[in-house]
Amino acid sequence: MHKFTLFALAFVGSGAPCFAQGCTGPAAAQQFSNRQEFAVNFYYGLADLMFDIDAQVPLTINGFSTWMYDQGVGNPVVPNQVGGTGPVDFYEIPATYVGNEATGPAAPWNLLGTGTLTIAAYPAESQIVFSTPVVLPAGAHGVALVFGATTTGPNPGMPLHCLGVSAPPVPVSDQYMTMSGEFIQGVAWTGTTGGGPNLRIDYDVPTTAAHFSPLGQGCYFRPQGFYEEFPSTIAGPDLQNTSQFWIYQPPSGANGANYLIVPGTASVTPSTSPSLTLGTFGSSSSATWDDALSAPIQLPFVFDYAGGSTDWITIGSNGCIYLEQVVDNSYAICGAAYGSIVPFRDGPPRICPFLVDLDPSAGGTLHYDVDPSGNAVIITWDNVPEWGVASPTTTMQVTLTLGGQVDISYGTVSHTTPGDTGIAGFSRGYGDTLGDGVDLSALIAAGFTTGDNAIPPILTAESRPVIGTTTNIITSNLTPGTILGALAAGQQVISPALDLGSIGMPGCELHTNFFILLTQTVDPVSGNFINPLVIPANAALQDQQFVFQSAPFTGGFNSLGLVSSNGLCMRLGT
Repeated sequence: MHKFTLFALAFVGSGAPCFAQGCTGPAAAQQFSNRQEFAVNFYYGLADLMFDIDAQVPLTINGFSTWMYDQGVGNPVVPNQVGGTGPVDFYEIPATYVGNEATGPAAPWNLLGTGTLTIAAYPAESQIVFSTPVVLPAGAHGVALVFGATTTGPNPGMPLHCLGVSAPPVPVSDQYMTMSGEFIQGVAWTGTTGGGPNLRIDYDVPTTAAHFSPLGQGCYFRPQGFYEEFPSTIAGPDLQNTSQFWIYQPPSGANGANYLIVPGTASVTPSTSPSLTLGTFGSSSSATWDDALSAPIQLPFVFDYAGGSTDWITIGSNGCIYLEQVVDNSYAICGAAYGSIVPFRDGPPRICPFLVDLDPSAGGTLHYDVDPSGNAVIITWDNVPEWGVASPTTTMQVTLTLGGQVDISYGTVSHTTPGDTGIAGFSRGYGDTLGDGVDLSALIAAGFTTGDNAIPPILTAESRPVIGTTTNIITSNLTPGTILGALAAGQQVISPALDLGSIGMPGCELHTNFFILLTQTVDPVSGNFINPLVIPANAALQDQQFVFQSAPFTGGFNSLGLVSSNGLCMRLGT
């Protein structure tokens, strides 16, 4: 660990040929989300949303986005109000809303502004726009967004509904603010609470505000998990009537296990076992085989997969196979994706031939068979309908083989429910990093090699670079065994970034014209590199820019034995 002050950095130029402005100007318009990706378990009656905000600087709030569910569907069916508009009042109370859930709208609540909600059909986001932005001073605040009935649209005056999650709220932060404790009230100012809302805030910060921003991506980014998202369509996804073969490739050196996926030749074969649905489910969020799991099943062999091995699986009614014993009645584990990759990423590891809201309690069958050799097991969803849709149905089959091979065969695959995004792929689970979605059919046609779990180091700052304070520059996501690295510091951004393949780091890029290079040693408690950055209380530093990049010494990935983080551009200010 090294501590250094910005006075130690000389204000010098560089002979590098290409530079970009970087982050010398004011921060761009900001967007904050209380969830990394909007998620949904249920729809709730909506009268107000309450939450706390701790603002590091004054915030100028221009509007919000959320997910409404007022489109003439559901169970029970809600009135169609798509296109309708209605008022939304923004109330504030100092410190926190806690203890004042039923005291408004009178004092100590303060009405700061009124916006207009326009209802869009899920999965589109509904916008709340303030014609006069709401200014929230720096400090701690409780907030209540109070929704009035619609005044325009197909069914004005009807009750409103929003989509949310049943999980308890977790504080979420960006460099300017923290949101916590959010919940939904079905009747305003009653103190009763429902689920947690999906909220996105569009806001601006003062032009003098200190800020930081990442530049590019480090090397190497090859996550083991992969997936494709499928929007609903009457025609069905392009997976149907195809097959694929996953060839397990074991770890080698610094590289983890992965799959070579090629087109398969197998077709769905009839099961010889009774349907699992004739017996009792193991877990269920509905008390039926809808949104349910089988009891954990012990395999007749140890199954190796990219990132682990198991001799237990648990079969999900919604088109996935958990690669461990899972006993959990929660909707996040038993349910489908519903427009989000979060459950797929954060639940236990699983293979999903097609994760969608299937309902074997309404029809079709679900099977587990053991091959006579004892070296393979076959899982089959046979003519299973989507929830609330009698036809068409879904038929698909997964074979897991001793040695880690996976065969997936599809018959007809149904996905017609709007908003219930289908997912096909593999996740190591428990929040393990996923890349962007891919087009599986196009990749598999040419032969698709998945990632080997190489994940690049990530460089960030613990807090904004405010003049007169100290912040930590942190390199996380280090490959296990990494103990030493370098931290480069400069004042200009190289753009486009410089390809480092010529020095033995193919696929890595340089983002700064560094003129100081510090050694870094791993912090034994956090497992990160931590460099305190002391910023003197000197007004001359306002708007000065500094650019950092970390380079851990990590062997096995290239001939130089170095990997690189993203760049980090910091603009000093208040």
